Amino acid sequence: QGTKDMKKEERQSKKIREERWMIIKVALVVVLISCLIYMISHFIRERMAQKQYEEIQQESVVIPTENTESPMEIDAEIYDTVPEVDFDTLWETNTDICAWLYIPDSEVNYPILRKQDAENQYDDYYLQHTVSGQSGLPASIYIQPCNRADFTDYNVVVYGHHMKNGTMFGSLHQYLDAAYMKEHQYVYVVTPEEELIYQVFAAVEYDDRHILQSFSFTEAYGREAYLDSLRKNDGDNDYFREDVEATENDRLLTLSTCIKNESEKRLLVEAVLVNESER
Repeated sequence: QGTKDMKKEERQSKKIREERWMIIKVALVVVLISCLIYMISHFIRERMAQKQYEEIQQESVVIPTENTESPMEIDAEIYDTVPEVDFDTLWETNTDICAWLYIPDSEVNYPILRKQDAENQYDDYYLQHTVSGQSGLPASIYIQPCNRADFTDYNVVVYGHHMKNGTMFGSLHQYLDAAYMKEHQYVYVVTPEEELIYQVFAAVEYDDRHILQSFSFTEAYGREAYLDSLRKNDGDNDYFREDVEATENDRLLTLSTCIKNESEKRLLVEAVLVNESER
C-alpha cells in the first residue's frame, strides 16, 4: 500500500510541476507577445511622428541650393543657404513653433518649439511630446520658456533627443570630429522676424547641470564663467576650434543632447552668432 501511495504522490507531484511549467510557458509567451506589440507600436509611432516632421519640412520650408565651394572660402555665400520658412503654415500645426533650426548636409532640419502657456519657466513639455502634441519619441526640438522666443538671450539652449536612427539630434555627436565640424560649421536659426547664422566652435561632453539655472548670463562674470567651464571641462573627446572666437560679449547657441549610457553627461555643441538680419 505504501508503494502505491508513493507512486500516486509522485504522479500528482509530476502533474503539478507540468501544470506550473505550462503556466510559466504561457506567461512567457504572453510577455513576449506583449513586448513585440509594444516594440512594433513604438516603432510605428516614431515613424509616423518622423513622417509628420518630413511633411512639415516639405510644406513650410524651402532650402536653397547649397554652394559647391566651402563657406570658409567664400564667406559671403553662407548667407545664400538660409532656409525660407513659412510660419503661417507652421502655426496651423502648432502655434508653439517659435523658430526653425537647420544645419546643412545633416538630419537637423526641424521646427523649434517653446511652450507659451507654461507656468514653469523651465518647462520640459516638448521633451516628451512631438510637434503635434503626441506623447512619446522622437518628441521635439525645443527651448524652455526661460529663453526668449526671439533668440536675443546671451545663451539659447536648444534640446533634442539623440535618436539611434540619426534623426532629431542624433547626428550631433559627429561634431566631436574636427573634420565634420569644419564641414558643418554653420547653424541657421530662422524666427518670424530674423535670420540668424551661428558658427560652431566647440563640442563638449559636459555634465548634466541645468545650464540656464547654473550661470548668471545677464552678468558678464556669469557669461565668462560659462565659457571657462567649457574650456576647463577637459573631456577626453572634447573639441574646440581655435580659429573661432566666442566671448562674453557674443551671443551663443547651445545644442544639447544626451550621451548613450552616460546619464550624468550631456553633449553640447556650441555656436556663436556671426550674423543676424531681418526677414
